[in-house]
Amino acid sequence: TISSKTEDKAMHDQREKAQRDYDWMLSSALKQGREAGREAGREEGREEGREVGREEGEVIGAIQMLQGILGDAASSNLELYGRPIIELRAKLSELQERVRSRLS
Repeated sequence: TISSKTEDKAMHDQREKAQRDYDWMLSSALKQGREAGREAGREEGREEGREVGREEGEVIGAIQMLQGILGDAASSNLELYGRPIIELRAKLSELQERVRSRLS
């Protein structure tokens, strides 16, 4: 009976160790996956921010240039940066239309 109990305990211990190893590997893989996902998300956010910044800069530059062509007081960067891009595009369209009407 002692040897059978010893064998049962050894088997039980092996199963517990296998379960702990499995849990540890699963936890480790989950942690690595989360880190990889976070880094990918950060990079995607940085890239999107750069694209939006470039577009915003181009639109602001065009607005200021057209204001100069039309003889309007040029808006400062502080006035324009931070405004919604849709508002900037609308202002650009308005200025472009004014230039077109002057050329007609």
